[in-house]
Amino acid sequence: MPYNDIFLDIITAKDTKMGEQMQKGFEIGFFKRKIEVNEEQIITANKEMEKLFLSKEKALVRHMIIKIEENLYADVTIANTKNDAQKICEKWTKNKHALSFLDLIEVVKFEGLEMLTFADIINE
Repeated sequence: MPYNDIFLDIITAKDTKMGEQMQKGFEIGFFKRKIEVNEEQIITANKEMEKLFLSKEKALVRHMIIKIEENLYADVTIANTKNDAQKICEKWTKNKHALSFLDLIEVVKFEGLEMLTFADIINE
């Protein structure tokens, strides 16, 4: 797994596109940019990875990079189930587009997680 991943089940959420309740699973991993990498490089590599790798994953509902603060990001993968999210994330280390993205970042590991209140989504 590329991150110190956390896999969770979403038990209720409003899907604004469908207008109905949904039940999904997701992964969240935290990272920083490597010193020589800028945010635009992260966005570009992420777009390529989504287009050439993640878009082919049938169980993927949504993928996003969230900027928490300067040089602290969360990678969020939402899938049909928590198990699907795990399977998608396991493929990252075997996919050249995901590996190109991973080469730009450093994993951040937390002893415990605190509630995330506000963040900016930097890709959609």
